[in-house]
Parts: sequence; structure tokens; C-alpha cells
Amino acid sequence: MKKHALLLAATLLATACAGQGPSEPAATADSANQAIAAAEAAAKKAQEVGYQWRDTEKLIEEAKAAAAKQDFAAAQRLANAAEQQGKLALDQQQREKASYKATSK
Repeated sequence: MKKHALLLAATLLATACAGQGPSEPAATADSANQAIAAAEAAAKKAQEVGYQWRDTEKLIEEAKAAAAKQDFAAAQRLANAAEQQGKLALDQQQREKASYKATSK
């Protein structure tokens, strides 16, 4: 009985540890600045087609402020959110354009 309990405990422990992948690398000034640059590029593209979302620029400014305070993890997180908003805005523009074309025929 003890053998089975030990085997079960070892199996559970091994399974739990196997599910944990490598942790995210720590954010650095370079990674935060790269994320901010990517967010700015995505926001610019969305703005060029007239679909920039309301909070994208605010997130970029917050990311820059966090980077200035050397909170690179927050800067990267905020910039990634802003970049995602820019990409989603472009996707929204393309879907609405295609929908308009389909209904106007």
C-alpha cells in the first residue's frame, strides 16, 4: 500500500512539474523599447486607414511612462496591449470593408 502511495505521489509530482514550461524572460529596456516601437507602428497603420481605437495612444503613453520609471515589465505589457489594439483595428477595418463590398453589390 505504501509503495502505491509513493508511486502515486511521485507520478503526481512529476506530472505537475512537467506542465511548467520555461518562465518568460525578464523584460529589459531593449525589449520594452522594441514593444513600444511595434505598438507605435501598428497604431500608425490603424490611424492611416481611419480606424485607430480610442485607448491605443493612451496605452502607448503609459508604456513610455513605465519605461521611463524603469518598470520594463509594465512597459512591455502595456505596449503589447497597444500593439494588439492596432492590429485588431486594422482587422476590423478590413472586415468592415469586405462586408460593405459584399452588401453593396
